[in-house]
Amino acid sequence: MNDTNKEAQPARPATVITGATQGVGKALAYEFARGGHTLVLVARSETALAEEASAISQTCDVEVTFIAADLSTPEGCAHIEAALQHHGFYA
Repeated sequence: MNDTNKEAQPARPATVITGATQGVGKALAYEFARGGHTLVLVARSETALAEEASAISQTCDVEVTFIAADLSTPEGCAHIEAALQHHGFYA
């Protein structure tokens, strides 16, 4: 069987929230989590992201993944894309 005959796996649905450790991003993360959405939190601080991901997951009983990256750089954007693919959120 060659690769062209394989059926592509659909991406898992998730809501990506940037700036998720404070302000509007944090508020949106909780709002979507209360609605039962799987979340992917993005911000620069891995420590703050880990804390928020844990708090949201425990409070709202939803799956929360986090990716630390600086979206103001091309490298940060590429990192997000690669991480989303790795976790199955982006095909």
